[in-house]
Amino acid sequence: MGGGTTAQADTRCSWGTITINSGKGAEAPSKASGHSHKTGNHYVRYISGDLVDWWADNNGGSDGDTWDSYYGTAKC
Repeated sequence: MGGGTTAQADTRCSWGTITINSGKGAEAPSKASGHSHKTGNHYVRYISGDLVDWWADNNGGSDGDTWDSYYGTAKC
């Protein structure tokens, strides 16, 4: 069996402008500071001093959206 890598939270200290809540059935789309992945978007929800809180844009599922959830914190 081949080796693999462990999935880890992507809580980097850089970001760009992305669109969140763009799925059918979601709340109105909006722009946010974050980054996109094949598996979804992560966006900055809070910045306090040198701490950046990342949230997952849970933009999927049968209803088109579920509540966003805390993803991780980075010290930047």
